[in-house]
Amino acid sequence: MSNAKRVCLGLLLLMSVVVTPVAVGAQDFHPFKGSYALYSRELGDTGAPTRHDAKLALLLTGPLAKELFTRLGAVSANRPVCGSNDVVERAHGALSCTRDTKTGEVDCALGFDILKGKAIAGSIC
Repeated sequence: MSNAKRVCLGLLLLMSVVVTPVAVGAQDFHPFKGSYALYSRELGDTGAPTRHDAKLALLLTGPLAKELFTRLGAVSANRPVCGSNDVVERAHGALSCTRDTKTGEVDCALGFDILKGKAIAGSIC
């Protein structure tokens, strides 16, 4: 077998190993409910995003938020939010989920500094 054929065969084999997990992983994606805001500066004092300052805040609701809240229970205890006895929070890193103890409603917030490529808080009191 020529070197060119060996290289082609090797590339095909490598592509099948590299591409297959991506294709299989794509099946695990699900739609979700939520909303977003693009902004600059800081939460609580926001402005329109600029070329030098652009951030994204995500608010997740529905089944995904409930699942995240449940999973955060392994690393974060319930704590009151902003002095409220009716809302509890579980947070880890930049992800924060709250649950209204009266209604059971859950939402999660997560933010990104787009230009720095870093996760940041997506909500404040």
